[in-house]
Amino acid sequence: MSRKHNKVSDTILKPSSKDTLLLFTAVGERMEDVIGTWRRVNQTDLLIPEVLYTEVQFWNRMKVRYEKGDMRNTRDELRALRLLAQWSLDMNCKLRNQVPKIIQWKD
Repeated sequence: MSRKHNKVSDTILKPSSKDTLLLFTAVGERMEDVIGTWRRVNQTDLLIPEVLYTEVQFWNRMKVRYEKGDMRNTRDELRALRLLAQWSLDMNCKLRNQVPKIIQWKD
């Protein structure tokens, strides 16, 4: 899932919508919940796949920016949020022996 920045527009900061702010919060909460549940059920730590390291870095960058009151994001950060949301849903389904669902995004 590595990215090449062919478009400058992918790295330009734009004001975050309310939906993006809520998604950011929900992804953070869901990831904490899934990691904690995994640890409780399997007695081991859940390792985030290496292919998602870049997305986690984007999420952390957004967290620092949001904590400073700068409510902007790039298109790459929004893509990262969506990938992390899908991963956390997949892991949650796996923990509960459910069939993973694909999140349908409206752009």
